[in-house]
Amino acid sequence: MMSEREARDVQRQTPATFRQVGDDCLERGAYSDLASYMLMSESTVAELDSRLPESARGIGTLQFRPNLVVQGSLPYEEDTWDWIRVGDTAIFRNIKPCVR
Repeated sequence: MMSEREARDVQRQTPATFRQVGDDCLERGAYSDLASYMLMSESTVAELDSRLPESARGIGTLQFRPNLVVQGSLPYEEDTWDWIRVGDTAIFRNIKPCVR
């Protein structure tokens, strides 16, 4: 005889820490705003720093807590990239600009 516990239907549930990113993929990020990573370029931060008053200059990428920092691109160019490849196997999708 099967107990009540064993007889219950099992349903797959998506944990709250997962978000639907595309049509068929899930991304996990426990402390993220939208995605599990943030990418920015050094040239973007340098351009932003150049617009600050002289007394406030000197910001760097660390103030924005990025996971990936890119060198060699134009300021804000990273906002136009759909996909980012790091090395031979890591491929990231650009979801949207971060508000940080």
